[in-house]
Amino acid sequence: MSRRSDVAQEDTEQEDEFGLNTVMLFGSLSSDAVLRELPSGEKIVNLEVTTSTLDGRISVPVTSKDTLLEDLCVGDEVFVTGVVKRRFFRAGPALQSRTEVHASKVISGKKKAQIRKLVGAATDELVDFAQF
Repeated sequence: MSRRSDVAQEDTEQEDEFGLNTVMLFGSLSSDAVLRELPSGEKIVNLEVTTSTLDGRISVPVTSKDTLLEDLCVGDEVFVTGVVKRRFFRAGPALQSRTEVHASKVISGKKKAQIRKLVGAATDELVDFAQF
């Protein structure tokens, strides 16, 4: 194998290794949190977080394994970190999908110090990632 093809292969392998899927949302709940039990028996909490952007308001579906979040109510401000995932499921005979944020942390919008700490950690992670 020539050096040129070695470099091309290394570049391809590196591209496959790198990727970034990090989400930060700050907004308010547009509906009460809903605790659901999946067919697997796992319990999750569904949230609808509404954010404001220059283009208007956007509602973002969020899921979390933190069942304590079921006490959140419409209007509560939250800060969410997590990743975007696409989930597939059966609804009757049809296979359907839903794109949602899988939360790693959900913090009350009132806890500004915790939010600053999480944003700082995420920023550090992004800077480290950009130096690949």
